[in-house]
Amino acid sequence: MSLYVPPSVLRIQQLHAPIIDHPKAYSDISLQLEAFATISFEAWKSRDSLAWELISNFHPDYLGKAVEELHAPSLNMDDFLLMTCREHGFTNWDELQKMPSRQLDPAFEVAIDLLLSGHKEALRQHFRVFPRVVKQKSVYGHRATLLHYLSSNGIEMRRQFVPANLTEMIEILLEFGADKQAKMHVYGGDFTFWELYSTGAHPYAAGIDEGQVKSLIA
Repeated sequence: MSLYVPPSVLRIQQLHAPIIDHPKAYSDISLQLEAFATISFEAWKSRDSLAWELISNFHPDYLGKAVEELHAPSLNMDDFLLMTCREHGFTNWDELQKMPSRQLDPAFEVAIDLLLSGHKEALRQHFRVFPRVVKQKSVYGHRATLLHYLSSNGIEMRRQFVPANLTEMIEILLEFGADKQAKMHVYGGDFTFWELYSTGAHPYAAGIDEGQVKSLIA
């Protein structure tokens, strides 16, 4: 299946591959996010430009600043833990630690992978076995539904890529009962899929027909 993967997203996937490729070993969110933060911190220490992009996107003191404006801020591991938490919808590490359960749901995580990879029939079969995941919300702090993941906006950066058959994947979600009005928490507010999709850059760059998506969601 053809996918549009922005260069920064591809580099994040490559940087974090040791974790992404072993989901069972990192099913506890604390372990997973700590591992992500450690790799990102090491990248920053080696002056990898991708680490600077993460700082610009997720550090509260540097949000929206161009990499050229950062001027080598003095950061430590706590900063990267904070950024990784914020990328996943948590205010900080303490908020994450207070969760009664920090285990990822394997069925939900598999559904995300099938959805974003554009595997139509495999996704349908998965929904027949695990119908609950269609309306389920992520255990990450942003509480995204599967539909939100197709917006490529406000979710985990490593998952901000776009399948060429995105509209067909939306149709499958709706066929199985996805809630078009469900909201996820991101950017300081709560937003529906369409509110995030219509303001995101990646689907546009992928050449997805926005009018077709809107006709499905309206």
